[in-house]
Amino acid sequence: MLVGGVVVVIGALVVGVVAVSSGGDAEAGTVAASSSAVQEAPSAPTSAKSTSKAVPPSSKAAPQPVSTDAKAVLEALPAPLREVVAVNNITEKAPIGNDPYAVRVVFTVPAKNSLTVGLLRTAVDIDRYPIAWLDTNPDKLLRMWSSQHPEWLIDKGEKKFRVDDTIPGGGATVETFNTATRLYTSMSGFKDKDSALKYLERAGF
Repeated sequence: MLVGGVVVVIGALVVGVVAVSSGGDAEAGTVAASSSAVQEAPSAPTSAKSTSKAVPPSSKAAPQPVSTDAKAVLEALPAPLREVVAVNNITEKAPIGNDPYAVRVVFTVPAKNSLTVGLLRTAVDIDRYPIAWLDTNPDKLLRMWSSQHPEWLIDKGEKKFRVDDTIPGGGATVETFNTATRLYTSMSGFKDKDSALKYLERAGF
């Protein structure tokens, strides 16, 4: 009986050791699985982000291709005017005879644009087409402005403006010239001299 009792006790101890050992392995496996899940979690959003990235649509039309000479004219414009005309139709005209430019550029200011709204002589705002170039004979231009209708001239140092408000039937045309950049511009169709000057202010001249 003593031998039998010893065998029973030994058997119970063996079963207990096995049970404890099995419980430790199970817990370790659970922790390892949890650790693995935590490490892998960030990789899924990173992959999704890289594959689902969307490019927002552009809010402005892309500028149309222009020649190098026309680009120089465009870049010489004051910023408020350039931002408007750069995304609208641009027409280039080659010089004829003794024209004082490499290229004459006809820009487009759309109807009801803030640059001209309320300033035009017509009852309804329509597209306007300012003309611009880099003058290759500025001395001749300045002599003409000083001798022909000097009362039209507004001299602001390197910035010079001329407003003709004597047009038959009414209206006014404004011309600008910058002696530093040699940029010349002209635009017509304004209600009066004050409206033309207001345009110059809006356009950044």
